[in-house]
Amino acid sequence: MTALAPFYQRVSMDRLRKLAATEDEGQDEAARAYVQRVLSMEVQRREDPEFQHLGCAPISPTANIGMQPGGADAAREPLASAYDKGIRVHAAHEHARRFIEAARIPDRQLLAVLIQAAKLNPALGCDHVWSKGYDYIANRLGFYAQLLGWPPGVEMVTVESMVEVPVKRQAQGIHEAEIVPRTRRTRVVEQKPLFCNGQAIRFAACQGRAELLALAKAGVV
Repeated sequence: MTALAPFYQRVSMDRLRKLAATEDEGQDEAARAYVQRVLSMEVQRREDPEFQHLGCAPISPTANIGMQPGGADAAREPLASAYDKGIRVHAAHEHARRFIEAARIPDRQLLAVLIQAAKLNPALGCDHVWSKGYDYIANRLGFYAQLLGWPPGVEMVTVESMVEVPVKRQAQGIHEAEIVPRTRRTRVVEQKPLFCNGQAIRFAACQGRAELLALAKAGVV
């Protein structure tokens, strides 16, 4: 984290988006800050029922987004003041949703990067549901995926593959010892976990975040 980090945490979404698309020495950090704020908003939109209806929560769920870990004196997300005044900010969350949709990242990467964003929220305490380790989440993926809006059953994926199966053929009149072995290709359908462990979640999140960073630097909205 550089000296500019608190600045990026305080600026508006629109200005942060422009800074992320500006090719200068601070572009990388601005893009990371923008993507993290977008992901935090998307997690919030998916988790908070208030964002599925008109009106706003009486207490800002975004108040701690953008705060640095370690204390309440850190930078406060600008959208929080809008909540304090009762101003609807659904438009900002819709912007975050459209930005993520524009990246067209695979669902597996999207789920992983949203899990990571939820875990990175500094407002969460050590006993929060998202404070669990990645391996723990991978083993209970169905529960965590549903918190983010995925339907039941997403934790397993159907995998089809072609395998070589040995086959024995015995021609009529040939002694059993002279059986000629051969193979044939057979389609096998299996159910496998979407993420076999926590490292798989982290790797998929890294891939998804890279796509979002590239989009932010390109200035696509």
